Amino acid sequence: MSNRTDCNLIYRLKHWPQLPAGSSNACVWRALSVMSTRPVNRNWILMSSSLRPKEVDQLLRDLVAQGAVEVIDPAGFAAPAPKPG
Repeated sequence: MSNRTDCNLIYRLKHWPQLPAGSSNACVWRALSVMSTRPVNRNWILMSSSLRPKEVDQLLRDLVAQGAVEVIDPAGFAAPAPKPG
């Protein structure tokens, strides 16, 4: 999850996940709570929590593996380039 493209992906929680014991803490639950009401990206999680980048990446991997999130690539919504002339 560390490359530039993955940082642009948007995650929307579809259902509450089962988290490993070491991953279940207040910061994670707060992030999941927001994700249950609106989509967020990796940067939002990093800036809005005290989770370290490695922890955010592991959380997102866990959520994706469980099918607990919808992953949205905003590049698919980019406006077409204007036609010259």
